[in-house]
Amino acid sequence: MWEHEHKLKWKFLRKGGPGMWVLSILQQSPRNGAEIMDQVEIASQGLWRPSPGSVYPLPDELKKEGNVNKRDDGKYEITEKDKQEFECHGTCQKSNLAQ
Repeated sequence: MWEHEHKLKWKFLRKGGPGMWVLSILQQSPRNGAEIMDQVEIASQGLWRPSPGSVYPLPDELKKEGNVNKRDDGKYEITEKDKQEFECHGTCQKSNLAQ
């Protein structure tokens, strides 16, 4: 599990992090590109509204890398494998804080 988590973190740190934001948003519920942009704006408390050109390529790239699936309705959803990684990561962080 560590190896997958490490690869996932490195992949998005190397790219500056926007892919991790998208995965985090998609972990909450499936969304399309416009809904992802809305959620980024909400998460940044209105300080940043990403342009379509900076958001729309990300889900397709994440799909190619096996992190998300595209549904028939055009929305993207995080894969079950990565959903579990996010859940484990949160649980592991809480566990480490308690020690």
